[in-house]
Amino acid sequence: YADAIAAYRRLPRPVTRSSLASNIANAHFFARQLDAALQYYLLAVSLEPGDALLRQNLGDCYQRMKRREDARAQYLEAVKLHRPALRVDPGSPRLSVAMAVYFAKAGECDSSRVWVVLGAARQ
Repeated sequence: YADAIAAYRRLPRPVTRSSLASNIANAHFFARQLDAALQYYLLAVSLEPGDALLRQNLGDCYQRMKRREDARAQYLEAVKLHRPALRVDPGSPRLSVAMAVYFAKAGECDSSRVWVVLGAARQ
């Protein structure tokens, strides 16, 4: 991860793409540089606020930082943002499993179980 972080530091600034901000955040996250990871996850979310996976990643960073309420809020935001994809493709096991993960990370185990069952039934 150190090599990736070094390479990212050489890129032109400012970072204007959510995918790049997320990749930089991931490198810092896995290098356990959580303050830097948080900065880039927040940037990624600000650049693409409607992306459920970016909200999950931000939630994971908050969780690792022991900011559990902030993490839970991001996971529940991911649930909200993920619902339109399920309306477009309601039979998708992959989308059902993603919803189950978001609910589970938010501590909503009963809701998560429902989506696990739905995902399994759709396979």
